[in-house]
Amino acid sequence: MRLITACFTRAPQRCPSRLYMHFLLTFHEIMPISKTRNQVPSEESTGMEHRPSAWMTALVEAVAGCMEAHSPMGALGWRYHEDDELAALIVYPTPVELVGGEHDGAIVMPGFSLDVQALQAVFERVTDLHWHAQGFSPDDEDGPSLALEGTYQDHLVWLRVLAEAPDDEEPGLQLDTSASQ
Repeated sequence: MRLITACFTRAPQRCPSRLYMHFLLTFHEIMPISKTRNQVPSEESTGMEHRPSAWMTALVEAVAGCMEAHSPMGALGWRYHEDDELAALIVYPTPVELVGGEHDGAIVMPGFSLDVQALQAVFERVTDLHWHAQGFSPDDEDGPSLALEGTYQDHLVWLRVLAEAPDDEEPGLQLDTSASQ
């Protein structure tokens, strides 16, 4: 049986020389993330055609294949910008709106795991890989992310996988919580 995290709490635990954060988990069922949702910028704002390249869509699907949901999750959101030299791609889980029950209307961020080794294997070449725990700078509204620079299908790509969706992202899933009461 595969499991999915329903809720968790962080519990600090001392190890020989470092402080580690462990999670106490309640499990349900693990679901692979199979749906994606493209947040295509308007032609006006980017000067691009309205539709992303086929290779870009394939890359998003490959990134989704490296992610595993820890709680109910809607479609994977993504935003991009392509030019002749570099393609920038941002991928993130979409928020979930709770419907019914005590927390009706609450917006929550789904948890997920990212298989970094599998993600690196998607690329022909990886030239840079970094985890940004606090975002790039105090002005970075995207927050924590994994940043990867590499080559995918002969295209130079700067990929960022965000821990949470951008503030302007609409919920990708409405989850009925009234039955769990």
